[in-house]
Amino acid sequence: MASIEAVLLLVRAIRRKYESVKSLKRECKEARNLAETVGEVVLSIEDSQRRLRTQNEGTLPGVAGPLQGLETALKEISATIEICAAKNFQAVAFSKTHLGTLRAATSKIRDALTQLSVAHSAATFEYQRQAREAREEAHGTLARLPDELRSVVATEIRAALDTKNAAEVVAKLAEQRIVADADEARSQ
Repeated sequence: MASIEAVLLLVRAIRRKYESVKSLKRECKEARNLAETVGEVVLSIEDSQRRLRTQNEGTLPGVAGPLQGLETALKEISATIEICAAKNFQAVAFSKTHLGTLRAATSKIRDALTQLSVAHSAATFEYQRQAREAREEAHGTLARLPDELRSVVATEIRAALDTKNAAEVVAKLAEQRIVADADEARSQ
């Protein structure tokens, strides 16, 4: 099974191997640029995975298949770039074969990127759903707070009124305009 780390290692290897390419330089450069784009997308997926804090140890749902496709295509690009860098005669003699390999790998990468885009969107929607549920839960807690707060204050007032200083407490409540009528507060 492909992993994010494996894909990123292949992207780095392609970047390093490209430096010594001698033949099919333009095509290899395009493949290298596409591999770098894959690296950026995979880093974004890794960031989303970290944000979602999914329970599964591997990857986000729907990402494993496209990652496998990316890894396979990047291996093909890496092997072709290696041939273009080290074996100039073979690269020139079989240039159509190597161009075909690069084109096929590029096509696989584009397909996998489309699949990753869909999976990434689904993960983003899941993240938004979790955020919305957390917000609604917090709102519900805040909506219940006045009732709970009123209950706590009433309990404290009753406890204070049961003491010898009940008259003082009622006077302070009337002074602070918490109660409108001190006599009514004493009776309650």
